Amino acid sequence: MPVTYNLTINNRCPDKVAFLLFTQQPKVDNNDNNQIYTNVFQVSDNTNNDGRGKAEFRIEKKTYAICLTSKKPLGATTNVTTSDYQEVNIGTYTQQASVVKVLYDQSATAGDLQPATTAASVNTPPGGFVMTTEVETGDPSWTYPTSNNFCIGVGAMDSGSVQPLAIFKAKPNKIYNIYPVTKFFVAPAGDYSAGDIIDVKTYSKGFPVEFKDGNTSITLDYANDYTFHQV
Repeated sequence: MPVTYNLTINNRCPDKVAFLLFTQQPKVDNNDNNQIYTNVFQVSDNTNNDGRGKAEFRIEKKTYAICLTSKKPLGATTNVTTSDYQEVNIGTYTQQASVVKVLYDQSATAGDLQPATTAASVNTPPGGFVMTTEVETGDPSWTYPTSNNFCIGVGAMDSGSVQPLAIFKAKPNKIYNIYPVTKFFVAPAGDYSAGDIIDVKTYSKGFPVEFKDGNTSITLDYANDYTFHQV
């Protein structure tokens, strides 16, 4: 059974409020200053304002390498969904991380991600995993940038589907060391939906939630003054 984090938010404010959950951006080596986009992971239903309303989030401690495309330009409120994914192992000092080979295949005959493997020829960093985008010699199908904003990144499972946590445009012939961060933020959802790219200003409204020292359950109050407090 995978470890599951549980987060509960009690609504103590005078309004009915929905809440959203997102994560801190991962660190990505060899990213060439490519922008990393943060996505809304989960959104709760509206919580009642009768003093008993609550939102509950469940987060599986599993990490997925993902890829996706977007016909719309990437930016605040653009909604994206995962096209293909592979569960990966995070590297430790005694275990190699997963290495996922990414293909750019616009046909319907194959997926974009090859099964996660370990490869001695590729650095497999402690605390992270690897996505490689080598292109076959003479293959003209992958140029950068792609017309459909081909992206790779990190995802997590929610209700049976893998949702994007953070994405960036993939470049060919790269080796990306990706270090996910298990630090979450909550904020009032407003008009956001799961999969939406977050406006950077949302970070200033987000309340940090970090599961540390083996703790897997956290409860917050959203108070009468519209601020979060850990119970």
